[in-house]
Amino acid sequence: SPQPPRPRLGTRPPIPEAPPPLNGTTDGLYERVEEAYAALGRTAAARPFIFVVLTVAALGWAGAQVRHLRLETQPSKLWVAQGTPSVWQAEHVSREFGQQRHEVMIITTKVPGGDVLTGPVLAEAAAVEADLRAGTFERDGATASLEEVCSRVQCRNPALNRTSTCIFQSPLKYWHNRSFADDPDLYGTVSNLAAKDECAIPILRKTVLGGLQTDGHGRVLRATSLMISVLLKPEPLSKARAWEYGFLDVAREHNEAAEHIQVAYMAQISQDEEVARLASADVPLLLMSYVMMIAYVVFALSGGTRTSSFVLLGLTGVVLVICSIVIMLGLTVLLGVPFTPVSTQVLPFLLLGIGVDNIFILSNTYIARMREPSTEALKAPEVVGAVLAQVGPTITLTSSSTTL
Repeated sequence: SPQPPRPRLGTRPPIPEAPPPLNGTTDGLYERVEEAYAALGRTAAARPFIFVVLTVAALGWAGAQVRHLRLETQPSKLWVAQGTPSVWQAEHVSREFGQQRHEVMIITTKVPGGDVLTGPVLAEAAAVEADLRAGTFERDGATASLEEVCSRVQCRNPALNRTSTCIFQSPLKYWHNRSFADDPDLYGTVSNLAAKDECAIPILRKTVLGGLQTDGHGRVLRATSLMISVLLKPEPLSKARAWEYGFLDVAREHNEAAEHIQVAYMAQISQDEEVARLASADVPLLLMSYVMMIAYVVFALSGGTRTSSFVLLGLTGVVLVICSIVIMLGLTVLLGVPFTPVSTQVLPFLLLGIGVDNIFILSNTYIARMREPSTEALKAPEVVGAVLAQVGPTITLTSSSTTL
């Protein structure tokens, strides 16, 4: 059989023609999608008032829903997959025994590694403890004192006129209600392994003193930190949280005002507050991004004469992007999906980038259409319909893929 002629050197072989489609199903479907978008564009351009009213109504509904937006700040729910055995076991323990709330305060000296078993350091530590025991703290309409929110244990001293006491671990319990200033041997007092507090409850030395140095006989030579810890009841939660905020305020105030001690502190709400703080830290960056976006849109679409500038068109697109983010938040509340700090850091910028890209696609396509001589005879709804038919399916496909 005759062989096809070989192409000469320096020439490219002819590109084979594409095989004909097996059927016209795909082409027919795409044509119907284009017709649907063209009809939508013509209707929107011919009756803009209806679509503006629908957009404002959707925006108002979403704005009302955003007030109920729930920001998930619990680290266990943010970083641990729900439904795993560890989560189930933790929930089971909390359900059966209650979720105790543990507040911790570590007191050291201003000089790193300094001895805390001295009169001035213990005096300032006693002032911190006195404020915690006597303080009544208010937060979000709830008021709480230590006696109202602390977990309690039986008091074993019949001489005291009470049956229970707060679980409040403190090194100052070595001296009961007496002043440590009158103790001639502070190190000997804390060296007593059989020491008990005023309710005859044994004091575990390593739970209140850190950085211990002892001699060969177990006598304490020095300690570098004191620890005050409190165990709170899980309910009522509003009162527990109010006292925790007061706990943090007291620790912060003494840390700033104290002359001899430095206070490190952590409450049950500390992690939640830090996660919430990180979530709101991107708000200025997000606002700056919108300002830069608006400035770029104005710059990019301001070419030409006064009559051919499309700045208003671009700014309208920016407003629509902002409206879409608000409506997205409303749908999030409606579906019961908690908003996480990861969402606040990623989704707004993702929507911002995609929205701006779609603005330029629509604007540039519209501008190109308006500059064609054949468009002069067409009415505005026909032009808008043609533009939406051309780029609408592509924008919908890319946006849907990003959403999924």
